[in-house]
Amino acid sequence: MLHSYSNDFSGLVALADHQISRFSLGNRGLALGVSGGADSIGLFHVFCQLLKQKKIFDLVVFHINFGLRGDESVGDESFVRDTCQREGIKFEPFEAANVGSVPPETGIQEWARNIRRQIQRDYISRGMVIALAHNSDDVAENVLMRLARGADLETAAGMSGFEHGIFRPFLSVSRAHIRSCLRDSGKTWREDSSNAHDDYTRNKIRHHVMARLEELYPGASARISSAFIQRYSAHTVDDQAIDTVSIDSLRAVCMESVRDKIHDMISRHYGGQCPVSRQVIDQIAMAALRALSGSTGERKVFHLAGNQTLQISSADVRFITQE
Repeated sequence: MLHSYSNDFSGLVALADHQISRFSLGNRGLALGVSGGADSIGLFHVFCQLLKQKKIFDLVVFHINFGLRGDESVGDESFVRDTCQREGIKFEPFEAANVGSVPPETGIQEWARNIRRQIQRDYISRGMVIALAHNSDDVAENVLMRLARGADLETAAGMSGFEHGIFRPFLSVSRAHIRSCLRDSGKTWREDSSNAHDDYTRNKIRHHVMARLEELYPGASARISSAFIQRYSAHTVDDQAIDTVSIDSLRAVCMESVRDKIHDMISRHYGGQCPVSRQVIDQIAMAALRALSGSTGERKVFHLAGNQTLQISSADVRFITQE
């Protein structure tokens, strides 16, 4: 649902325009991540309209070729490049193998996540805002996975409209609605064949859990997304000036910052790869926050790959090699 916006492509444009105004991003440089799929292509065409309307003034598209699907990956990059050229938008491609080490047989998702983060941080360091096309279905899937892994209710969504330089204007829009708007306006996109398989946890959640929930309770995905985005936003400190900050909001920001710091520390220790699941990262971050607050005086130990142990005390978080 687009709330008060029209149920077509112009409604998507109006929604993004409102979100840009809400977070005062009209004069900021936007770096839009485009995979070639429906969601990112939809946001691309929306931003093209906003450029023509002079609602935004600086847009660059970046595309990461992970090289995991052979000719299909090459075709995705060519499609995004051609789409940008037709609209006169600057296109910046990245070959993942040139950014980080080639992934091992396991841990491909974590490798890809590290690559995305590294590229996004580079743009943010240059004063750009990263625009991503996450939708309400992504939020609902995220909620189920994070709750199952032990996340608390305040941070289960894991994403908000604008936070830490990341802008997501489509969080209130369903995946199906974006595709419908693209079809009605004659715009094409690329399908990622890997999305049809159950190789990854998110695909299993999407194909089996969310699909079943929608059968039982039509509109479940949108309702889950709406409830948790509102909850998460209520506990998030945005980049705008505010008069009051709740303790819960500060706690949520601290948790996210500590989680990122722990993730980066482990990645560096293992040569750029993070062999630790997000669930374990959350557990380590929570233990570090407890140590920081002084709520526990006991040392906490996590056993990781390669006979490595991560020890958390009131003084520090450090790696210890087991003999």
